[in-house]
Amino acid sequence: MKNMITRLLTLRLRKRRRFRVKDGIYVVQGRYLSSGKNQINDISMGGLSFYYIESANRISRDQQSVTLLTDTPNSAMQMPCKVVCDDSTGELIFSNQSVKRRCVKFGRLNAEQKKQLKELIKGFCLRP
Repeated sequence: MKNMITRLLTLRLRKRRRFRVKDGIYVVQGRYLSSGKNQINDISMGGLSFYYIESANRISRDQQSVTLLTDTPNSAMQMPCKVVCDDSTGELIFSNQSVKRRCVKFGRLNAEQKKQLKELIKGFCLRP
């Protein structure tokens, strides 16, 4: 019950509308691609969310940036961020691996990052 109330409050207090993402845009949690490339679930100018599989090599909650990738070459964008939610979905892949949902809030973006993010949302998101 507490999780449901928290979720409703989070949705109502969100400043920017999030858009569901089509295939082709990914987020890298760690510093390197080998640390995990995950499909983005939804994105806005204020942040994004994605699902990932928690395993032995854990990524810390206090990471300071994420890398956004698309299927096109030379499309990596480094974005400053803060992790605001990192909850388990309850699904288990194996006994030691669970599926988690992570939400991040973007930090201060410069003009170039804002422009790239707007283009990314226009090109890869579903419109209602």
